[in-house]
Amino acid sequence: MKLVYTHENRLFVGNAHNLLEQAGIPAIWKNEFTSSAIGEVAPISAWPELWVLEDADYERANKIISNAFASSNLPEWTCTQCKEINEPAFEHCWNCQQEKTGVCRMKFLLMSMVLICCTGFANAQTLDVMSYNIRCGSCEAIDNPNNWKKRKYLVAHLIKNHNPDIIGLQEAEINQVEDLAEMLDDYSWIGVGREDGKEKGETTAILFRHGRFTLQGQQTLWLSQTPQQVSRGWDAAFRRILSIAKLTDVVSKKTLFVFNTHFDNEGELARQESAKFLLAEIAKLDAQDNFVVTGDFNFKADSKGYEIITQTLADAEKISTTPAAGGNKTFNDFGANKDTDNKIDFVFVKKNTKVLSHKVDTTVYNNLYPSDHFPVFTKLDLSAPAQQ
Repeated sequence: MKLVYTHENRLFVGNAHNLLEQAGIPAIWKNEFTSSAIGEVAPISAWPELWVLEDADYERANKIISNAFASSNLPEWTCTQCKEINEPAFEHCWNCQQEKTGVCRMKFLLMSMVLICCTGFANAQTLDVMSYNIRCGSCEAIDNPNNWKKRKYLVAHLIKNHNPDIIGLQEAEINQVEDLAEMLDDYSWIGVGREDGKEKGETTAILFRHGRFTLQGQQTLWLSQTPQQVSRGWDAAFRRILSIAKLTDVVSKKTLFVFNTHFDNEGELARQESAKFLLAEIAKLDAQDNFVVTGDFNFKADSKGYEIITQTLADAEKISTTPAAGGNKTFNDFGANKDTDNKIDFVFVKKNTKVLSHKVDTTVYNNLYPSDHFPVFTKLDLSAPAQQ
């Protein structure tokens, strides 16, 4: 990973980031939200930075940015609204955010073309869902290369590559969820810490795209004999929880329930009882309600817990209408685990749900793992049941 550009004005860095995105070059921000730190640290230390994730892309990225900002053969432009002078590379006025003359018209034409091309898909109510154990933020020391502060940009970039509508996180501490919500500003979220029902400990946070969904209700239950209380159940080694979000699609007005959980890693009885508890909560829904289940279940497909769940629900991978991609491994232990058959993270759906695709994303950035798990990504079509 290499630093390719920095500037005191985040608009310059944002324009450079957009240019690299258009060229298909993966890049991430650093110091994107540190303007408030100026005065506490040296000003240049708080400048936003743009880093390319792959060293091999550095030369091409540097050339793209240099050519764009050289501007020797391009004139500055004057904002038609506030009359401020702007750099040629700016698409928006730095002062009032008015679009550059001609840009708005071009975007309108492009949008018209997209709408025309996509008319045939207007009735397809697709839902992109991700399940991702992002590894607890306090689990590695600050000097460890896998510490959250060093890898949070990789997690955000990987999520951004998929732009899911729904994300079920596991092991996410409150500060981690807040970091991601800040970097991925298209999302709102729900969740509580499992240790106190507030902010202490890991969450099973649910992120949802707030441009598409509104939150109607939320609940977190403990996987135990006393689910309404902070508690540990059966033979579990840790407190475990199930978070539930009730969402409404702002376009279709349909309700979607999202269940996100993290089963215990040691207690076999706890995993089986947690599976039964999950199904009992789903059974409370109306028959016509749509729902999706995400989670780190700490069991594989040959386990009793998996058998219990799939008697009622379907593993999205198994009913995908296109071949599942990415293999059968989700726990990587930051590269230390070499087992090729240890998928313990799943997305479960109604048995008649039409699943368009399923993928385990095994992206690694220059031998840096975003998490000790690979995320699971699936695309659903909720407009009609699958053909049985």
